[in-house]
Amino acid sequence: MASNNEFGRCKEENKRQSFFKILQRADLSSENMRALPHDFVRSFSDNELSGNMKIKAKWGSSWEIELAKNPRFFFLERSGWQKFVRDNGLGDNEFATFTHERDMSFALNIFKQDGKEILKAPQLVVSKWAVHVHNGPSIIVQFYCGQILSVSINGQDHKRPSPLTPM
Repeated sequence: MASNNEFGRCKEENKRQSFFKILQRADLSSENMRALPHDFVRSFSDNELSGNMKIKAKWGSSWEIELAKNPRFFFLERSGWQKFVRDNGLGDNEFATFTHERDMSFALNIFKQDGKEILKAPQLVVSKWAVHVHNGPSIIVQFYCGQILSVSINGQDHKRPSPLTPM
């Protein structure tokens, strides 16, 4: 007969459920990509699903993303998800696992296409374009993966465009 300790351990392991996503650039921001698996969501109460999901990487970075619901499924809110994707330089067919730890906190593991796990924060490559118009403004735009990060006109920063503004 199983002891109470074994029952508690099994119950705890059951709560540490995981799901995965294959992160392809073509559909990174779609509701389907941001959806939580239906069978996974069934193990949580409506109260737990009414707040935010916290994702924590091994290197200490974390993201708190609001959960939303449409008639078919729960999904991660777009701007929080896009920040998570941008901060990690994702979209090149990475395999990411999200393991439930407690409340709505999840441990993140990201694997590259070659199967190697990413163990430290990615070094993001930011491109900077400067435009100098004769007798006009000097404009500097910073990009990451074709997305605008910041705009400076004559040395003054201007309101950052909405996240992942397409070019």
